[in-house]
Amino acid sequence: MFSKKILYTWIAASATMFSLSFIWHGVVLNDFLNLTYPKEIFSPLFSLLYLAIGLVFAVAIGYVEIIKNIYYKSLIFGSFGGFIIFLIAFLLGVSFNSEVKVTYIALDLIWQVFEQSAGGLVAGYVYLFIEQERRFLFPL
Repeated sequence: MFSKKILYTWIAASATMFSLSFIWHGVVLNDFLNLTYPKEIFSPLFSLLYLAIGLVFAVAIGYVEIIKNIYYKSLIFGSFGGFIIFLIAFLLGVSFNSEVKVTYIALDLIWQVFEQSAGGLVAGYVYLFIEQERRFLFPL
């Protein structure tokens, strides 16, 4: 069963990444207007994707003990996760834009790494905040 730290971290990371993605693709680029997928299928799958990514970040931040500093650890997981997600989307050809240009590829990579890094940092902050709150309330 998940602890409160993992649950809140999961929700915060997923909400952050989903919000940033919606702002970028829905407001700045207007990509959602040009979807070739049915919106009834795309929207739930899009939401599930960000829930899955947030869960991976929350579990990794909570249980992987590679680096002690939670902010470095969450930034590394976020950056690496953004790069991996970019590679998967690029190799599968999942894109909102039909044109493939080096500029679009570079911008998409930068945005994906930024988005997932922000989600990772928020996850690290929430995890650490709840951990410090627990230590303050129950010092033993």
